[in-house]
Amino acid sequence: MAKDKSPLVSIVVPAYNAEKYIKDCINSVLQQTYSNFELILIDDGSTDNTAKIMGSFTDKRIIFLPQTNNRGVSFARNVGIKIAKGKWITFLDADDCFAPKRLKHIIPIAEEAGPNFFISDNLQICLDTPEGLKPLTTGFAQYHINIAYQSTKDYTFTDFLKNPLGLKPLIPLDAIIKNKILFDETISSAEDFKYWCQLFQIGLILRIYNEPLYLYRLTPNSLSTNRENSARQLIKVLKQMLTWSNLNSDTILAINNLLQKEKDAQIINLFTKNIKQKNLKYCLQLLKSYPDLLLKLPKLSYVSFRYRWAVFRNKANLK
Repeated sequence: MAKDKSPLVSIVVPAYNAEKYIKDCINSVLQQTYSNFELILIDDGSTDNTAKIMGSFTDKRIIFLPQTNNRGVSFARNVGIKIAKGKWITFLDADDCFAPKRLKHIIPIAEEAGPNFFISDNLQICLDTPEGLKPLTTGFAQYHINIAYQSTKDYTFTDFLKNPLGLKPLIPLDAIIKNKILFDETISSAEDFKYWCQLFQIGLILRIYNEPLYLYRLTPNSLSTNRENSARQLIKVLKQMLTWSNLNSDTILAINNLLQKEKDAQIINLFTKNIKQKNLKYCLQLLKSYPDLLLKLPKLSYVSFRYRWAVFRNKANLK
């Protein structure tokens, strides 16, 4: 039998208390039409049946690594990076899924691009309805990005910072091993964003493919993440990035613009929180300090409302 010449892909799945979704997640990988992969499952100290479900799969392509203590998603991903053997590596969250032909479509693009690129397809944002995952929108549509259907587009670091897409990329493993690029285990939010920025910093270029093959499930955490903490962590990351070497003036400007946008979001979140708590005196103080606050508020509120209305209309499960 001829040896399979297709490149090995390492797929890292960290999970913590994900018993509700992990079986579907794993099956979505095992059902890929591209078969040359290793699936690295890392249970991050779950207290439910996640580890039991992970351990029940017998496919020889699976590597199961149960952890005794909960150390966080970045720690779990780093465990996967350190043992991965593929030419390419990618990450799959435990509550998400791959479309059946994701690897078949994206691997040829990666192979053609070569080791100086990391590759991301579009995200298919889905509602968890009684009938199964229901497409809502795509990641590119979210950011009003227009790319010809089934075409690719290359992004530099500055391009990405001007419009930071949600990414689930395929990455050349040699590049991150050589440059010792690991996820930051000291932050609980924005760790993905920082990691993608580190890939740009070592000279990789992002190639995006306009086909929604990563199924991103909206969950309570998707809609109800602590916005104050998220903004605080992202601001911290952006300030760290300003200390990085070899940044050109356009990239520095893009970081500063994004930093200001996040500071605005932090103020807006603080305002809406105090409105809900009927702390009107403090809200008036914020309006006095930030007179353009009401002009920035409607856009953020509309996005949140649009998702919550879609959840209600489709009887989606967010429990």
